[in-house]
Amino acid sequence: MTSFFGCGFARVAVKHSFVKPTGKVEYDHDNRLRNYLAVFQGHQERYEVDKHSFIKRSKSLVHHFGKWKLKTDKDKYTEHFSLNNWEKLTEYEKKQHTRSNCKACDVHHFSFQSLFPLWNQKENSVTQQGFHKNIKSHILKPSCSGNVKVTKKAIKTATSQIYEKINTPFKKIFGVTFAKAQTTVFELGLEDKKSHAEKKKERRKKSTADKSSIQEKWSEKDCDTMLSTRQTYSQRQEQRLSLFFESPEDAEQRANKRKRREEEGQRKKKRHSPRPEDLDFDKDGLLEKVNAMRDGEKVSKV
Repeated sequence: MTSFFGCGFARVAVKHSFVKPTGKVEYDHDNRLRNYLAVFQGHQERYEVDKHSFIKRSKSLVHHFGKWKLKTDKDKYTEHFSLNNWEKLTEYEKKQHTRSNCKACDVHHFSFQSLFPLWNQKENSVTQQGFHKNIKSHILKPSCSGNVKVTKKAIKTATSQIYEKINTPFKKIFGVTFAKAQTTVFELGLEDKKSHAEKKKERRKKSTADKSSIQEKWSEKDCDTMLSTRQTYSQRQEQRLSLFFESPEDAEQRANKRKRREEEGQRKKKRHSPRPEDLDFDKDGLLEKVNAMRDGEKVSKV
């Protein structure tokens, strides 16, 4: 049933075909089929179904909607795949949808398509196969709609939904998030995200190590270079100062240029202290201690 009407718009259209415009139940099978096909005017070749199959499959589908226990999820599903939202789609987007095994719904509407419950599905957990069946049913089935473009946004949305389904039961059992647990598996090549201060510290450490290595190599050949060019020690010192050091005037000029560019917005203003969110200490305790001090009180005796 779920694969026969695999498109979310088709499922909601079948559900609404059982209701008359007056709100009463539609019992005539021909009218139900006409109401269903009327939704997909211009695209009936991909949503066409014979009367016998429609009668059999539509009853099962509507019955399934009736057994849907989570009303909030059901309302979200029916609202998202409503007739109004179908009409808002462009012709290009509509052509990507098909009645069965709709890849467009699985890719671009995954967060809502995954809400639809499966037959006889028990509550998912890390150790059960229910989650595997759920994911396979929604995103791993082949589709005849080969022109569906898989975008980065669709991949990110689907990945987030899959992760949330795994992470919740996993955290209940093991006490850590699924993302944190993956960092312990060496083969995955994952690691904890480092803070801005940690990254800056690593860059500074690497730069210092490279600088020390270069200076060490230069110092080994420095005297040989001086003697081979027949320089005096004073000439060598003068050259060394001009090449590797800057004068106070040059340093002041460089600082003024940097400040001017910062004021004009051409350069990011340099911070002389780390960002507060990168510091790990008792911020509330420190704030409480400072607020408790009297005006004029010495902070330190040193």
